[in-house]
Amino acid sequence: MPTTGIINGSIMIISTSTDAGTTWIPIAHTTENSMEVSMDTREANTKSSSGWRESLASFKSWTMSGEALLALDSSHGFTALLSIMDSQNLIKVQLSSSVTGDPEWTGDGLITSLSMSTPMEDNGSMSYSIQGSGALVESTVS
Repeated sequence: MPTTGIINGSIMIISTSTDAGTTWIPIAHTTENSMEVSMDTREANTKSSSGWRESLASFKSWTMSGEALLALDSSHGFTALLSIMDSQNLIKVQLSSSVTGDPEWTGDGLITSLSMSTPMEDNGSMSYSIQGSGALVESTVS
């Protein structure tokens, strides 16, 4: 049964796949996820625009990003993501709740940023960003 009402963000997970989407591996120790979809515009101003800027739709893009606790020995944490980033290969990425009937979003992307923070006497953390390449596809968890 699909999730109803305001969701608890804890159910949403970003996972990656390096085998064309057969196996999905959640990014380890995630504490926050984010997905942004945007659209560029192109100017369509004419002399009859009366000084007002006019726009038309152009390219669309999307990004998934997140924060996680840092564990250097985790199987899909900082070192694994760094290895994927270093390969410069596209990976499949998915944002999903895994609840049957909920929407999920999937696409191909490149890991474009990866950082770690290790404050004194506090939890280490990492952040990452995955830039979409091509369409972001919405489907339903089955």
